[in-house]
Amino acid sequence: MKNPGNAFIIAFELLLVGIAAELWKGNDQIADELGVVAFVLACIGVGLQTLASIRTRHEESAINSAAMSFSH
Repeated sequence: MKNPGNAFIIAFELLLVGIAAELWKGNDQIADELGVVAFVLACIGVGLQTLASIRTRHEESAINSAAMSFSH
């Protein structure tokens, strides 16, 4: 999977909409609880995206090193 954090980031964004709706209705406590969940989802999503990016760079570096060794 190229972007493993996408689902978590999308869930985070959807929760932000839910938080805004709850705040609009005056449900501050529910909005606060949803905010904690949204924050955790965002952290997981960003972490997974970062790991995927590092892995991709590592794989590209290995491929480039192998290609360089064949050309010499």
